Amino acid sequence: MKINLKLLSLLALLLVAVVPCVSAVDDIVFDMVKVNGDEVDFNNPNDLVAVERGDTLDLRVRLHVENAVEDVDNLRLRVWIGGYEYDLLDDTSSVFALSSTEAQKTKTLSLTLPDDMDVDEEYTLHVEVLNHDVRMEVPLSVEVEKTRHKLSIQDVLVNPSAAEAGETVFVTVRLENAGDRKEEDIKVEVSALGVSATTYVDELFSVEDEENWDRETSGSSKPLVLRLPSDVATGDYDLNVKVTFDNGHSVVESVETLHVVGSQAADNSVKAVVSVDTTAQSVEQGAETVYKLTFANMGSESQLFSANVAGAQLWADTRVNPSFVSVAPGMTGEMYVYVKAHADAAEGNHLFTLQLLAGENLVKELPLGARVTESADVADDSVASNLLSSSTLKLGFVGLIVLLVIIGLVVALRKLKDDDEYPLEPKDGQTYY
Repeated sequence: MKINLKLLSLLALLLVAVVPCVSAVDDIVFDMVKVNGDEVDFNNPNDLVAVERGDTLDLRVRLHVENAVEDVDNLRLRVWIGGYEYDLLDDTSSVFALSSTEAQKTKTLSLTLPDDMDVDEEYTLHVEVLNHDVRMEVPLSVEVEKTRHKLSIQDVLVNPSAAEAGETVFVTVRLENAGDRKEEDIKVEVSALGVSATTYVDELFSVEDEENWDRETSGSSKPLVLRLPSDVATGDYDLNVKVTFDNGHSVVESVETLHVVGSQAADNSVKAVVSVDTTAQSVEQGAETVYKLTFANMGSESQLFSANVAGAQLWADTRVNPSFVSVAPGMTGEMYVYVKAHADAAEGNHLFTLQLLAGENLVKELPLGARVTESADVADDSVASNLLSSSTLKLGFVGLIVLLVIIGLVVALRKLKDDDEYPLEPKDGQTYY
């Protein structure tokens, strides 16, 4: 009986722990869902949201939580449409919380429908609120309808992609008829930096036209020519594209980016060509190596070229000879950059940058490298020192042995000499005959 009471107590505690989560899930209430300003009866599955291809759906959702024991945190509102062949259409809000003390909370989201969605199809617009253990959804029915007149700008081709000041740019606009009617006399305009150009596309058939299924539903305009001003500074500028159709009643526009190289920068990049004989050298500690530069003047006036070395001061000394070189139009000039590694420079690869200038204008930056190796003199001295140290020990040992032998010989000879000077004498009191 005691065991059963304990089990019942444990179950009761578990139920109490689970109640807040269950309450939070069950008591999140969707008060209102509006699509493009129109409130949708999400309790009525027959209440359709009628849209057209390319439309943007602006959703406004109001919700609250009732009878919650604690706040429901880390919630997100998400809207999405599945069934589109090429992508999942969705949008998600930032994180928010709901509590019983807060009357209501409103979130806004948006979805843009592609221009090539299937028409006369019914899709489901899912409106859901969720976190790690909460997920509630309101499904809405969306019907994509045909659009009588609809053109889309598929692409804008700019040649060259980086234009130079004072030169000509060719712009081609590619269009697609996503509407239900054939479009004729389509006007295409492009403009940038105060200059503009206009052309016409004769006709584009509808993708829904079954009788003319083999006719062109998309096409490109003739190249439009823009002559850029010659005094434009380097930078990115707006390239405006405007397409007028449906007898002038409909317009579609887009803004592209046109990169322009300013006149001075263009002169530098075109009129100066610089090359180096090698981008990497090997140099011993304390030794010097050289890089050969060649400047080619492709302009119509003489150019004064120079070079600066950056990033080598910690491990090498550098110099440029000559400091400047003047090159006539159509001619080349040479310059030499000397790099002398410090005697204590660390062995291995080192990088530095060569800045090349035409007058005061930077023409090019070249990343160069040098591999520092151990000095041959240092290596020889080290070997000689090792050899000397070994030989000295050997000679010292041999000398010690010779010295000991000499001392032994001297002692032996001295003893023999002493025996010769003092022969054996008779003992006291005895006479031998």
